[in-house]
Amino acid sequence: ILNETKNHRFRMLNTVVSSINSWIIQVRKVKAIWYTMNNFKKTETGLLHAEGWCPKIQLNEVDRALKRGAQAAGSEVAPILNTVTTRRTPPTYHRTNTLTKG
Repeated sequence: ILNETKNHRFRMLNTVVSSINSWIIQVRKVKAIWYTMNNFKKTETGLLHAEGWCPKIQLNEVDRALKRGAQAAGSEVAPILNTVTTRRTPPTYHRTNTLTKG
């Protein structure tokens, strides 16, 4: 019986080893989603509000991505993208291409 238990434990651990990398990736993705969602603020009407920075030349692309996400989620409320004028220095931004993308 001890030998069977040892063999069973060995088979189970081999199964875990083959899956651990995909589990780690899944956990990291879920943690990133929760981190992002925790930075949203809920409005009085129950909507989620977030602020972020993107280059002006990509505003249309961000707007389209928000709309695609809302549609894919089956949301009945259309996302709203507003630009805010600020005196703060924007973060450093370097456009990437196929060579610099990595």
